[in-house]
Amino acid sequence: METQASASAEAGARPPLTAQPGGAQPPQDAPSAGSDLPPPSGVKEAFGTLWEDLRGALAERAKLLSLELRLATMTLVQVLVMAVIVAVLAVTCWVLLVAGIVAGLAAAGLHWALALVLLIAILAGTAYFLVRTMLRSLERLSLPHSLGRRKSAPAPAAPGTTPMTQEAG
Repeated sequence: METQASASAEAGARPPLTAQPGGAQPPQDAPSAGSDLPPPSGVKEAFGTLWEDLRGALAERAKLLSLELRLATMTLVQVLVMAVIVAVLAVTCWVLLVAGIVAGLAAAGLHWALALVLLIAILAGTAYFLVRTMLRSLERLSLPHSLGRRKSAPAPAAPGTTPMTQEAG
């Protein structure tokens, strides 16, 4: 055992740190496990070390960002799949509701075909109203006031110019 310790000391390696009896820690002046490299002696070496540390930190940040983006992508896919499932369930409920209304109107004495046509007309009218409202709302997306695209008449000509000189200039 003694020959191994002396051989490792001659090779420049530190002996392994062991716990002291009674739970005592090794002395504070003992070098830490991460200080195998000697401190830089010059400014150039200090900047080199700083540059390497910065590159390492940026590489770790990039890896973390990559992992977080992968997790966010997987979460987004899960949410979209669940949204599709909810939409299918909602459409199923809607179809069953419409069928129930038609069955109720038929049970009340209205012919089932007439009840179905009546319900289709109501749903088509509602869909038409919603599409018109949606298309009217889309006009606001073009930012007409901010981008200067107004439906009003063109701006009046500057004093002393005619419409021909205004277009040519």
